[in-house]
Amino acid sequence: MIQKNIRHVVPLPRTEGEKTVYLYEAGVASKRFILLLEGKAVVTFPESRMSFDVGPWTSFGGNLLENLPAGIRARRRLFYIEMLSSFQFTPDFNLLVHESCRFLQIPVPHIIHALRISQFIRQLRTPKTSSSENDDSVSSLLKSHDHKVLPKRSVFVNSKLCRRTGFAP
Repeated sequence: MIQKNIRHVVPLPRTEGEKTVYLYEAGVASKRFILLLEGKAVVTFPESRMSFDVGPWTSFGGNLLENLPAGIRARRRLFYIEMLSSFQFTPDFNLLVHESCRFLQIPVPHIIHALRISQFIRQLRTPKTSSSENDDSVSSLLKSHDHKVLPKRSVFVNSKLCRRTGFAP
């Protein structure tokens, strides 16, 4: 995921009428996180007419990352496409590139996909602990009617399972 989201901007000598390369535009909604890896960019705030140079390891769109996990939990029932369109932020600054610059750009769908995969793996690694015979002793993600897996931390002992495995409580 990371390798295919690295971009390299190499502006050529500008002629009249050519546009500046904008990574973010003030007032325009964005659905991506950016981390500068090499080179420089310029941040300008149009309202205050303030500008400054930024270099490697400067990130933009951090508030987008901060709000994603809570937003995903709150919107689990929404359709995936609706969820993707709801995550964005509108910068109050311009981020321009005037010289060679390499940056990591991660769109919201990729971040959501990575978060969902990590939640899935976390659930697989943390099986549900059961305390009675009526409870299922496996994680909800591992439901299977053909065979049951007894997790390491389970306190539930099923007498049929004990007879099959030869384990005596």
